Amino acid sequence: MKAFLSYSSEDKILGKKIYRWLRNQAVSVWYDRIELRPADSLIAKIEEGITNSDYLIVLITENSKRSYWVKKEISIALKSEKDLTGPKIVAVLVDKSRIPRRLSKNIYISIRNDDEDFPDIVPALFRDSYILDITMCPENLDLDQATLIESLEEYYRSRFTNILGL
Repeated sequence: MKAFLSYSSEDKILGKKIYRWLRNQAVSVWYDRIELRPADSLIAKIEEGITNSDYLIVLITENSKRSYWVKKEISIALKSEKDLTGPKIVAVLVDKSRIPRRLSKNIYISIRNDDEDFPDIVPALFRDSYILDITMCPENLDLDQATLIESLEEYYRSRFTNILGL
């Protein structure tokens, strides 16, 4: 799972908090402060990061709606999404911001400027993931090992049919 985090530099504190939170949830995040280095071609690195990602997570704030780079990143993602070659766009509205018109066709996530709502982002990213279907025992929140083993065996059979010759 790879995600590109798009945010305004004026929201860098929130961007860093979300980056760290996502990373701690096992999401590989393209984060400008990590990925960009002196002498890099800015636009080439951004395009590469977006097109190699499964999702573009765009933080929608009043700052990001004015940001040239956030608009550029959305444009790159929309073009590659249209060509079926790029990431899906996950708009994250922060503190009652309004969704930009160009993203109004997408369902979005609303959060406050704290980490209380960050868990709402994960199901959007892992919606096609088998991990979300792991059965838990409600009595003690331990894994139901028998069901897990059976589910994983079924998962491997479905994914690797040609390799196993089944």
